[in-house]
Amino acid sequence: MPDISAKKILIIQTYELGDVLLTTSYLEALRQKFPNAIIDFLVAEKCKIVLEGNPLINNIRVCVMKKSKNYFLRRLSLLTRIFFANYRLVIDHTANGGSRVMVLLSHAKYRVGWSDVRFASFLYNLKAPPRRDCYIALRHFDLLRRTIGIQEMPFKLHLYIKEKSERKADAWLLANNINPEDLIIFAPGARCPGKAWNTVRFAALADMIIERYNLKAAIVWAPDEFDIAQKMKNSMKKDILICEKTTFNEAAAFVRKARLLICNDGGLNHVSVAADTPSLAIFGGTKSHYWSPQGAVEYHYHLQNAEFAKNPRNFEDRSSFGITPEEAFEKVGRIFEELELKQPSAT
Repeated sequence: MPDISAKKILIIQTYELGDVLLTTSYLEALRQKFPNAIIDFLVAEKCKIVLEGNPLINNIRVCVMKKSKNYFLRRLSLLTRIFFANYRLVIDHTANGGSRVMVLLSHAKYRVGWSDVRFASFLYNLKAPPRRDCYIALRHFDLLRRTIGIQEMPFKLHLYIKEKSERKADAWLLANNINPEDLIIFAPGARCPGKAWNTVRFAALADMIIERYNLKAAIVWAPDEFDIAQKMKNSMKKDILICEKTTFNEAAAFVRKARLLICNDGGLNHVSVAADTPSLAIFGGTKSHYWSPQGAVEYHYHLQNAEFAKNPRNFEDRSSFGITPEEAFEKVGRIFEELELKQPSAT
């Protein structure tokens, strides 16, 4: 492992919001290794909200997407800035055609990436094979530990929740007379429809939790998920609140206030890690050992039917994920036991 000195560093991660958040797992260790370096983080325009206010980086660089206005001119401007920025170290987490061009144009002395991607031997001079047995946030951390020698430490996902987001969540809780200690947040939506557990089953699970534990429940939703939130509410016997429309940062503030988040496999599950809020994620066919923080972060769990994950076509209702509300409720009970949250009758 070379003895690296770097005054300017570029991190490239141009995928989704959750992917950017997962990449923040090593920022504290990177800053510790290079305390005086300028650290730039390149993301898609819609993802810069994940990094805003983060004191561990210096600049957020925006990568325009193909459907953007004046795409070619803006892309050329970005590539020109990368060429003349004199980055000493570039870390590529995207590993697609666009990021490869950026790595080459950066003419950085040290170029970090995965050894199993196309053209890795040509692109990266510091590379390692990815770990296949762990949460992806740990995988990112491990890449830098093995290539540039960042110090081993408990990783943390870094998301700066703004004061105005906290105030909005506090005001909503006060207006609805809710103690955060009694609040369960549900997020039944998903960016990819195939990752969304059946909404009616979410409703049945919420009814069971409210009935047994006498808790308050609320639904958070993304801009295109209000119909899902409304369907869940309409499918319930018990009362549940639908949170007002939120930004990504405001949704994170609501999650941080809650006793537990119950969601699908997606970005909000990773937000719960950054917010230190216990979570249960319902998984369908995606790789839970890769996308779930269970086992890597305390009080974060997932539920998955192994047979469904192997062959979902064997299940008549694929949106069920082969998981019943009763099975999910049993899992919630075990989580509450670990959190020492008892049924009202037991207190």
